[in-house]
Amino acid sequence: MKILMFNKSVVSEEYKNILICNKIKKILKEYKKDKKLRTKSNVHGIQTTDIKDREVETFIINCFGDCIKKNYKPKKEINFVLNNLWINENKKGSSNTAHTHPLSDFSGVYYVEVPKNSGQISFQHFNMHDQNLAHFFHDSEFYDAFNIFNKKYQFLIFPSTYVHRVNLSNSLKSRISISFNVSIIR
Repeated sequence: MKILMFNKSVVSEEYKNILICNKIKKILKEYKKDKKLRTKSNVHGIQTTDIKDREVETFIINCFGDCIKKNYKPKKEINFVLNNLWINENKKGSSNTAHTHPLSDFSGVYYVEVPKNSGQISFQHFNMHDQNLAHFFHDSEFYDAFNIFNKKYQFLIFPSTYVHRVNLSNSLKSRISISFNVSIIR
């Protein structure tokens, strides 16, 4: 009998909200016009500075809370706070380098536009011995990376310590997403 230990997970739910998606695209347009942009993990794409919009923030935190309730079993009632959020736009030839999100407990992303071949999020595993075993077994515990094929309205959350990247986009259309960090109030 095989006993799985130290399982890791990414939570994926779908929240279709056309009004929020349109608002995110409008904010992206304004931030690009005003040059409120930065480069952290993004390569050849666009990443806004942190945005402040009560309606978008409420949507994100409500979706986050729903994901927690549907997918985890808290030991007691938990409260959390949205630390920050920003918009990403990846066009053909853009990607995001491998990174984590320090100073938060969970991170996540909500996909506003996801054209075909626009780059998937990839979670990296850096245990060298497991990577060597991946040459011999199909079992997921030996994978060195796990790609999630994203779709419009998908909402992902994961522990902020997970190393992740976004693969190269080969789409002529932009992939637009909003990323965020959440902390549990202790």
